[in-house]
Amino acid sequence: MFDDHDDLEDAREPSPLNALRVSIVTLGDELAKAFDSASGRKDVEYERARYIHALNAISAFLRKNGAPLDYSRRLNRLAMALNDANEGRSDPLLAPTSHGGVNKGDLTVDWEARANAALGMAVLAARGATRREAAETARRKIRADIDVTTYLSWYDQFRSPAEKSKIKNAQARALFDNGRSLIDPDISSSAARKLSDYFFKLADTHLMRQVQNFC
Repeated sequence: MFDDHDDLEDAREPSPLNALRVSIVTLGDELAKAFDSASGRKDVEYERARYIHALNAISAFLRKNGAPLDYSRRLNRLAMALNDANEGRSDPLLAPTSHGGVNKGDLTVDWEARANAALGMAVLAARGATRREAAETARRKIRADIDVTTYLSWYDQFRSPAEKSKIKNAQARALFDNGRSLIDPDISSSAARKLSDYFFKLADTHLMRQVQNFC
């Protein structure tokens, strides 16, 4: 026979599943605090502080839920290195590797923004847009002051075979190649518009932040 008393005891008594649920909610709250909190600050130190808070939150989540202690320690180690950067110290973990004075080009985050712009163009091309039409749409959707010729160049270079392309950033190229392989060749007009807007927004977020940091 169903016993309300037993059910009440189950609700009061903590279980691993309930504890995990509470931890997930707490982690979500902490990540929201790290990345969704409004601030007028745009400096890199404040951006680092956001990542520091998020890394510490993830570290605490792993520690509370029985993950190997070394996992949480490694995330905490990265948070400490970022904090040192904010305080003017250089942690070896974040020190660039020397390549004998060879110019390694722009940052990966810059190239990934360009890859997202090129992916937005690839979606439109799959729906029948010409290269130039796709580039002109990218120019309208992305607020950074970048001309159509540059968008065309990024698009062509990402589509070129790796051995012939001027793009040597492996992570950005993998992002483009993987994203392009998932584009349905029979994508509908409405789906193409939504998906291209998604990629253009990703590109816009970084490229505009880059512009603002130089203002």
